[in-house]
Order: sequence, then structure tokens, then C-alpha cells
Amino acid sequence: MTGLMKIIIVFLMLATGLASMASAQTQVSFQVDMRYAGLQPGDRVVVRGNTEELGNWHGNAAELAPAGDTGLYQGQVHFESLASRQVYYKFVILRGDGREQWEERGNRELHPGEKAAPGPVYFSDIDRPGIQQTVMQLHLELDMSQARFNARPPQAVAVLGGRPPLGWDLEKEKILMEPSDRPGVWQVSLTFLYGTPSDIPFKFAWLLDGEWVWQHMPGHINHVVLLDDRDSQQTLRLAFRPRTGRIEAVEDPGGSFDNYAQILEKTASNRPGSEYRYYQAVQLLMNDGAEQAWQVYQDYITHRPG
Repeated sequence: MTGLMKIIIVFLMLATGLASMASAQTQVSFQVDMRYAGLQPGDRVVVRGNTEELGNWHGNAAELAPAGDTGLYQGQVHFESLASRQVYYKFVILRGDGREQWEERGNRELHPGEKAAPGPVYFSDIDRPGIQQTVMQLHLELDMSQARFNARPPQAVAVLGGRPPLGWDLEKEKILMEPSDRPGVWQVSLTFLYGTPSDIPFKFAWLLDGEWVWQHMPGHINHVVLLDDRDSQQTLRLAFRPRTGRIEAVEDPGGSFDNYAQILEKTASNRPGSEYRYYQAVQLLMNDGAEQAWQVYQDYITHRPG
């Protein structure tokens, strides 16, 4: 075999290998409509998922770019191969102040062989405005006068939740409640901006012996209140009941506190994704269907990637 022939064979082998590598790579387009996500100047939008290309649920490698003033964000991600890989992902807002806001729904899926993610879709499946006031004030009161932890009341109380200004990070995003003029009663006023979805998931945390502890609820579910998006001033009064060991409404605005059936009826039409399987899980829990609820709940993630 001559030297020239050897060179030709090596060249052909290299070309074949490169072509094979190129064919194994897949370019996938992602699109998400952010019109009702409450974006602010300085916010960015990324895709995170369970693959190296999507950061393994971390990082900003797959950042999307705005398509003009349409509210649509889009971008392309190169995957090494999708022939036999199941990709799970979510869209995430990187707020200008350093906070992260994950979609509040189950993980989205990209099936093996697909070259475009389903879309465009809406962030958290919100396809219309929520609160119709410029700002809405929710005054929240919590009576903990009958609550005891190791025979002592909590040293402090905080509220966390899934709609700004609330967040789920216990260290960075908890909002402290102030003691009122009534012993054991804590209070805080929260401001929600125009367009915020009217169903507000939230949960409390207590300071016990110098350590913050989450409120315990069956199945790690959250409280939810459905606000009247036409009323700019609302009050929700809650109290800890020793008989049930639960926090219950003292004055419930229209039966909307932890009334998951009503919340589903009002909001499911504009959020048809897997998010509202969460409320199905809650209803099962309340009817002693813990095993079935767990199967449903595994597919629902309130504020963390799965």
C-alpha cells in the first residue's frame, strides 16, 4: 500500500467519524411565552434540566433570548444525542436581584428523537393576567397563642410562598411576621403586583431554640389562598387549633382558604399543565387516600427541580 493510499484511507476514516458524530448531535429549539410571568428589567430566562447540556438542574448554560417585544423567549441547545434519552426540564427566571423563580408545575419532557420542545408554552402555564389591580395588599394574621413546641411558644414566625414577594428559600426569602398588640398573634402585610396569579401558595416557619423549622403539613403540601383579583385590600385571619393540630381560617374570604376544589375550578382553565395534579393529591390526602396521593404528588414539584 502506497503512502498516498494510506493518507486517503485515514482521511476517509476521519471524515466518516466526524459525520457520525455530527449525525449523533441534535439541536433542539426551546420557546416560552413570558408575557404573564412578571418579568422586570434585568431578569433573564434559562432552561434547566436533567442533562449536562441543561446544567443538571443548575447553571445558566441554556439561556434564552427575547424575540423582540412579543414576550417570547427562545433559543437552541445542542445535545450530544437524544436517540434514547428522556429529557426533563423547566424554565427558570433569574431575577436581577439574584433570586431564582422556577416554574410552578411538574417537569416538562422532551421525548427521545424530538428536535423541538413543545411550544411555545407559557411560563408556569399562565396564559392570561391574574390580579387586575396595580397592587394588591394582603394583610395576613396568624394566631399562635395556643401553639406550644416543647411547652414553649415560637420565638418568631415567618411566611414563605410561591408568588413574589414570597419565596421558598428559608434562609434568604422568608418574610418575618410582626407581633401584634394581641399576645401570640403575628401579622404581616404583603404586596402583590398586577398580573400575579390569584392563587397564592404559602407556608409558615417558626423559630424554635434559635433554629428555623418548617410548618409540618401532611405530604409536605402548602396552604393556598385564592384572592379576589378585583379587591385591592384583603385580610386573611388564621389560627392554630390544638384540637386538630392544624392552622385553620378564622375569617375565610369567600371560602377560598385551602379550598382546592374552588381553586381548581377557577384557575385550571388557564393552567392546564401537570401543576394542578397537586390539588388532586391534596384532595386524596384529605380523604385518607395517602397512597394514591403519594403517586400523584411524586409528579408535582412546587418549587424545586425533580
